[in-house]
Amino acid sequence: MSRALPRLSDNLGALLHQLSPFEQMGEGEVAEIGADSIKVITRNLRLMRTIATNMETELNVYRLMDAGRVYTATVEQLAQDAAVGLVLETTGNVITPNFGRKR
Repeated sequence: MSRALPRLSDNLGALLHQLSPFEQMGEGEVAEIGADSIKVITRNLRLMRTIATNMETELNVYRLMDAGRVYTATVEQLAQDAAVGLVLETTGNVITPNFGRKR
């Protein structure tokens, strides 16, 4: 069983927590970040990108499903409207559909 991905907001909060000490720095100050910290930050950013991509894909699937329902209802209505125009002629024993051609 695969592990569920962490929530995007949790990862953003962790990244913010890592960078928050640098928020109080003055205008001309320079911050030094170790290589280990950079590796952790980039790993978290990659994970957040994966989560965001998955969320966007899921949202697109839901939008396409909803659009499909709308189009299906529209096609059904158009088919019903077209079927109403195909009135059957009932002269004699044989019922023949009237497709609009002249005899």
